Amino acid sequence: MFFYMASHGVANSDATAVGVLEDVKSAAHRPWSQSINVTQLATALPILGADGCWVFLDACQEVVPEILEQVNGVQSQPLITYSVTDLARRRTSSVALAGSRLGGTAWAPTDGNPPFFTQALIEALRGAGVEFFAGEGWMVTGLQILFNLDHIANAALNNAGLQTEFLTQFNRRVKLLRVAAPMIPVVVRTATENHMSVAVSVTASDGNGRTYTKVGNDLAWRFRVEPDQAVFTAQAQFAGPHPVYQPASFIAAPPAQIVELTE
Repeated sequence: MFFYMASHGVANSDATAVGVLEDVKSAAHRPWSQSINVTQLATALPILGADGCWVFLDACQEVVPEILEQVNGVQSQPLITYSVTDLARRRTSSVALAGSRLGGTAWAPTDGNPPFFTQALIEALRGAGVEFFAGEGWMVTGLQILFNLDHIANAALNNAGLQTEFLTQFNRRVKLLRVAAPMIPVVVRTATENHMSVAVSVTASDGNGRTYTKVGNDLAWRFRVEPDQAVFTAQAQFAGPHPVYQPASFIAAPPAQIVELTE
């Protein structure tokens, strides 16, 4: 079972994550009733008997004094009504993650693209957030989703500031889907950022015939490789005698590789 929501967001009085709908203040007497308590939803979903429950909220968790002063917090309508007894009988737990920290803000690019959390989540589901299982192949797992989206965002989106927060106790080994031919993002940077843009050649080679070559003058070089555990060597060449950067090695292993060349 998969639930995803991108919206405005606030933190409830009990520190749960609440997704706010656009018309949140249209009701004069219950202005916060048009909202979804996503933490409560993630806790309740397992009673439906699904093999796995995946819950994601891409929203701020803004602290609003008006909400925190309410004894019962946001009076949102629960999507699932459950008893503690029903919940205790279920061994399934939710992989539930928010794209911001309590009291923090979720960020999006300035060019109109989706928020960084959503983009990193898509990258993970497409193949970066995988582990290999004998007899099953490459599977997207809770372990990679819960703990490594920030690395994926750094490598694939050039965003080094993604901060996420668990919404429930987590089941890290649960598998979501199989990916036949995953590719993981790699980013190569120079210690002095603008040196990358003036390099005459930047390459990454595994020594067995596979070589990737940078095109363009971007400040960070991003590309994708198969997660086959091959060892690549990245190096940069410049027109003059300086700067001189040392080669750096990385292993093609999921979820992402972040490489920095140093002088």
